[in-house]
Amino acid sequence: MNRFASALAQALCRPLVLGALSIGIAAPALAQDPPARTGGIESVTTTARKQEETLMDVPVAVSALTENDLDRYNATRLTEIGDMVPQLQITPGTSGNGGAVILRGIASSSTNAGIETAVSFNVDGVQISRGYISRAAFFDLGQVEVLKGPQALFFGKNSPAGVVSLRSKGPGSEWEGYVQAGYEFEAQEFMVEGAYGGPVNDKFGIRVAVRYSQMEGYLRNVSGPLANPFEPAYPLPGPNQRNKVTPSDQNLVGRITMQFDPSDRFTATLRILGSQYTDDEQTGITQVVACGADGATTRGFRDPYEDCVPDHFRVSSQMPEFIASTYPLQKKSNKGQYFTKIKSTLISLDMSYDFGSVNINSITGFYYLDTKGWGNYGYDTSTHFPGLNGESQSQFSEELRVTSTFDSPVNFVIGGYYENTTRHPYNAGRGGLNTALTLDPTVPFFIGYWHRDTNKRETLSGFGQVLWDIVEDLQFTAGVRYTNEHMYAFRENLYINPGSLFQLLMLPPGQNIQGTTDTSNWSPEATLTWHPAPDHTIYAAYKTGFKSGGISHAGLIFKSETFQGLSFGPETAKGGEIGYKGVLLDGTIRVDLNAYYYLFKGLQRSSLDIVTTSFVIRNAASAVTKGVEAEIMWVPDDHWTVRTALTYNVAKFRDFSTAPCFNGQLPSEGCLPSKPGGPNVFDLSGETLANAPRFSGFFGVSYDTPITDGVNIGLSGDVKYISWYWSQDSQAPGSRQSGYAKISASIRFHDPDDSWEFAFIGRNLTNEIKVLTSGDKPGGNRGDLAGVVERGRELMVQGTFRF
Repeated sequence: MNRFASALAQALCRPLVLGALSIGIAAPALAQDPPARTGGIESVTTTARKQEETLMDVPVAVSALTENDLDRYNATRLTEIGDMVPQLQITPGTSGNGGAVILRGIASSSTNAGIETAVSFNVDGVQISRGYISRAAFFDLGQVEVLKGPQALFFGKNSPAGVVSLRSKGPGSEWEGYVQAGYEFEAQEFMVEGAYGGPVNDKFGIRVAVRYSQMEGYLRNVSGPLANPFEPAYPLPGPNQRNKVTPSDQNLVGRITMQFDPSDRFTATLRILGSQYTDDEQTGITQVVACGADGATTRGFRDPYEDCVPDHFRVSSQMPEFIASTYPLQKKSNKGQYFTKIKSTLISLDMSYDFGSVNINSITGFYYLDTKGWGNYGYDTSTHFPGLNGESQSQFSEELRVTSTFDSPVNFVIGGYYENTTRHPYNAGRGGLNTALTLDPTVPFFIGYWHRDTNKRETLSGFGQVLWDIVEDLQFTAGVRYTNEHMYAFRENLYINPGSLFQLLMLPPGQNIQGTTDTSNWSPEATLTWHPAPDHTIYAAYKTGFKSGGISHAGLIFKSETFQGLSFGPETAKGGEIGYKGVLLDGTIRVDLNAYYYLFKGLQRSSLDIVTTSFVIRNAASAVTKGVEAEIMWVPDDHWTVRTALTYNVAKFRDFSTAPCFNGQLPSEGCLPSKPGGPNVFDLSGETLANAPRFSGFFGVSYDTPITDGVNIGLSGDVKYISWYWSQDSQAPGSRQSGYAKISASIRFHDPDDSWEFAFIGRNLTNEIKVLTSGDKPGGNRGDLAGVVERGRELMVQGTFRF
């Protein structure tokens, strides 16, 4: 314990000094761009500890985005929200759990359906640990809070790396609403949204919000017709009209909020959120981003259309129509074309009863997800790896919390959490093994395999915290969460193509792999908070986190596999933070500094098995993330707002000697057998984690002033900088991304009361196109990588009318 404390102190002190020295030149923070005021910092309320506290008083590393922050650049997608927070990246995925969420360099891969995210989402009190939610639009929000580091006590069952908390707007005390429409020229995206709500009577209020968007796309498909190198009888048609530009999506979201306040003591709020997302290719956001010496290859075939650089040109052919028509689970009207469909429903019921000195709060949640899509997982013209992927999920959760507010030095929080989740991921494909396929006339299928899995999790958790006011301005809190999770998994192949290599190697239909796991954990934490003066907070915290293990739901199920062999262990985190928050210079400057050190054990990572082209989950032995963060906001008068933030982060594997080699890695490069006769592995100990830039930051300025008696002009500009990083753990050639800066700006014309507004908005004006995440290309050679890239320049006009 002494050695751990010494390492923690050494890791925190040096970056904190660096942060203090750099405070004057820092970069953006998530600062709040307040509405009309008479000068000075607007007080921001946060619920980081499930009670209303000011951002300056709460002893938690949290970045808060207010409604005005989100409106500044029309941030309605989670990817755009992630772009506004230092060290946070949210990237949609095309299979697996549906997306990657990365905070301070810590993440769980999106490429395997058996893994949950290390950074969870909390939407109106309901925890969601699946990346598919990154495709939904979030609008009419009151606030977004990003809580950094392990969150054991206050959000769902546990989150080892952080929580992105989104709070929607409620009915309010008077009737009000808005209508907004906009058009983005680069991707030809149209969007319209509106909301209206207020009190029906003195006990009941309602708010309804709807948003619809439609986008042509920003990635141009430059593939063309080609002779089929693997099945000459079925020529490759190239792209059709629908997927010449991707992701050509449509997104419809609606929310209804009802609030019932029958007395001063009891309140209940019911929120129902429905979302439907569609596009024209499940893999439409992915492209080949790097190639080896032979260009982009698939099983030795070189694609003549691929340029092998991250840009807004991708290559993907439709499947031959006859082959496509034999796939299962598709409507005949689809005619074998690629697609994505994601439907979700999120219901939350938040009830509180105040007994005076004790408050009881209940949050009941239900989340339903149905996703299905079809795409080209070879990311090329050959269509050797087409895949139909989907998942259905239902999740029920209940959290009960009792909080005391006695007029005494000691108070408490106790509670329990229950979650029951059932998921059914499935996949049908043709590739994966270099094998010839035949049409099975008895079905008829012209595919290699089709499997469907079941994953059930039941979580029981209890937590408690004691709050001790040692003296008036000094508080000590200590708490712990106990979690027990039971998981059942079932895997089976529904179909295997007869007469192919699949038939010889894969688990026959009628047989299955199944089993159960039980995992339990105690996650303690403690915080010492000192308020030396009003609006000044100094704190030190010891925190831990936990995420249970599971079973890898890879794309192929082999005869040789066992439940134990597919299982992976839990992920844990422990460490601490020290921080300072304060309002200075007569309330015109807000400063938020923190330094942190965390040790992660059993870090869950997903990697591509080159032979089977399936993504499997492994536990890295351990990793460390440490650094310093500085956020500053300066509001000198009614007209100017300056936002700045700087982060320094070191995230490295402390011990990962059994990491998978990248495709084509040589023994001279460290790819060696793990044991005689065992698989080749690569020692990544001491190496930097993927998506963990050493430096990142923002700098932003807003200016608002009248230009006539009835019209104001508002100008905003923000610069975001990210230093170099790896886009995948394996450090394969081509995966190192150089540092870059992105510039965003907006011009707004509005009346002094903000009842109307017309805006010109530009995001990523420098048109930076970097690889966000990548992996070895299925079927490719050394250096062939596929990944997701930045969206690129966006130019938008937007009009808003409030009433």
